[in-house]
Amino acid sequence: MACPLVRAQISEETRLACFHPLPETPLWRAALNKLSDTLFYNDTIRHRGRMLLSTVLPLYADRGLMKTYFGIAENDLCGQLYFLVLHVWLLHRRLVALQDELTRDSLWEAVDDVYRAILCEEKVSEMRISSYVREMQRTALGFCLALDEAFDEACFAGEAAHRIWYVVYGADDASRYAPHVLDLTAYLLRTSQFVADIPVDLLYRGSFSWPRWPPHIEGLSALEPTEAGEQKTFFKKM
Repeated sequence: MACPLVRAQISEETRLACFHPLPETPLWRAALNKLSDTLFYNDTIRHRGRMLLSTVLPLYADRGLMKTYFGIAENDLCGQLYFLVLHVWLLHRRLVALQDELTRDSLWEAVDDVYRAILCEEKVSEMRISSYVREMQRTALGFCLALDEAFDEACFAGEAAHRIWYVVYGADDASRYAPHVLDLTAYLLRTSQFVADIPVDLLYRGSFSWPRWPPHIEGLSALEPTEAGEQKTFFKKM
């Protein structure tokens, strides 16, 4: 997955609505962090992967967010894991753009640790955990490759929506053009811009918060979802 980072175009209104302002790092702190990275390089690399993944885990744990806005049921472990991998893929692409293979590997090692923890919670036999982790790795790789291919296309939004429908929603014909598929695609495109713009020092330390969803502007009331059958969507009806 060595594709260049693709940034989806968004409006200024969307930027204000979705993206948190990122704090500036004082010069003395930046110098201290650089010295620390030099003295404790190996530990720092491993720590970077864990810190990056720690920013995603609250989203993975937010079952209400996934169920209400993206139609991923609380008992849909597969869909929840794909939601996790979607965020990891965005971080992965940013690290590819930075040509930082070591941090990228440490990020996926941290993901493997999460896989093992999930399997333990599901009471999977210890004798089978390693084989399950390898299977989950291959599945995640397939999803990431599918998203890479989508973002390399000229009409990447439509291609991404198709792949999200096929993988996350199991290619269910009833949900092919469902609002949840469109909303998750919009979330992916907006979040890709956010990840592309995170300053490198804040990225490596996990000192950022992912964009809010549904999008709303500070100081104004949140957008009310429109109804499409029994499903919610934040796309305006045409």
